[in-house]
Amino acid sequence: MTACTGRILQFDDMRGFGFIGADDGGEDVFLHASVFGGDSVDLVPGARVEFQIMEGDRGRKAFAVQLAAEPVRIADQPKPPAQPRPPAEMDITAIDHIEFYVDDAEQAAAHLCDYYGFAVHGRGGPDAGQGGCRAVLLRQQEITLLVTSALSDDHHVAEYVRRHGDGVAVIGLTVEDAHAAFAEAVERGAASVLPPVVLGDRGSRVTFASVLGFGDVEHRFTSREAPGGPFAPGLIGEIAPLPVRDGLLEAVDHIAVCLRAGTLDATVEHYHDVFGFSQTFQEQIVVGCQRMDSKVVQSASGRVTLTLVEPDTTYDPGQIDEFLHSHGGAGVQHVAFLTKDIRAAVRCASEGGVRFLTTPSAYYETLTPRVGPVGVPVEALQELSILADRDGSGVMFQIFTESRHPRRTLFYELIERRGARTFGSNNIKALYEAVERQRAIDRVPGI
Repeated sequence: MTACTGRILQFDDMRGFGFIGADDGGEDVFLHASVFGGDSVDLVPGARVEFQIMEGDRGRKAFAVQLAAEPVRIADQPKPPAQPRPPAEMDITAIDHIEFYVDDAEQAAAHLCDYYGFAVHGRGGPDAGQGGCRAVLLRQQEITLLVTSALSDDHHVAEYVRRHGDGVAVIGLTVEDAHAAFAEAVERGAASVLPPVVLGDRGSRVTFASVLGFGDVEHRFTSREAPGGPFAPGLIGEIAPLPVRDGLLEAVDHIAVCLRAGTLDATVEHYHDVFGFSQTFQEQIVVGCQRMDSKVVQSASGRVTLTLVEPDTTYDPGQIDEFLHSHGGAGVQHVAFLTKDIRAAVRCASEGGVRFLTTPSAYYETLTPRVGPVGVPVEALQELSILADRDGSGVMFQIFTESRHPRRTLFYELIERRGARTFGSNNIKALYEAVERQRAIDRVPGI
């Protein structure tokens, strides 16, 4: 145990903990509200404190904390309400595309076409200017996917796949000026991945520029002189798509991201400061003996949404810990596709071979008392294992696929919104319980 002095770095009144920056340097010191013996205090960042340090299994913890009178205000004294910082401005208007790095681009693309109704709109490779890799361009309504695999072991796509397996590696962000967005993001602290590259001729030029987002996933700023024109002139040779069944998926609704423990708040702050995203939602999810903390960040346009989840290490390890171990760090857990008719989309995908997570009958027995009438017979939802929820703006329906990924680190969600703007808060626990059942099945030999 060591006596120290330092300053309050941050303190979350709702969650009851924060961190102290010790004057002697070293890692930040964990501070829990219990050290104040139940007294209600409001801790101001920058406040001077005297305390003792105890070394624990998870790092340094503060106790016997003495607070200076001036910087610490007792909660019952008048104080102005805290004003959240406005997010930095950036004109991110939509998701332009999502790029998957995979072991076999043709096979992965065929899976997305057969199972989810995507159509091939183009291909790229060494003969089209893509050195060292092959790519397949897929589209369905407002969704654009690029599926890329390496042709040599020393290619960066191959390195990603070795580290993480097949997965989302790039989220393309639509901006008016990719040059300006890239320069602004780097100035605000983003790590540069690829400086601006301009493709095509005047009038139809496309500019790509990338910075790091979370884990090994990059954000590719994308500006197009001719929206709806070629995806990547000179790199992807576009073709007329073959006839496919009617596409029932409209757009990318949101992307769910698993983060390492202790990085959630810093990631939210990063998206606020660099990309101009605002936090729109937060919750804690408890399933059995595991717990997860989740926050949602969204672009100013409302069309780019990330749900961020980290495990609570004070509880037992669970499926988020398993994802982080199997994936090799932070990454995309699932992509949610928006549809106007979820029942038709589920039937169509099931006929194509998609397997969805099932939901116990007890969920549907309590559905109406819990959320009220949802405009669809409960029996019709139960038949397809579709979940339903309601918020102040309306109703939403959602369902999650089983993971076909060898590492069980990627799956998909179908979601229909009838006014609702949230993410099925009452269904999150049902999702994780369904995943737990699937994990139990996966552990049984021969199944």
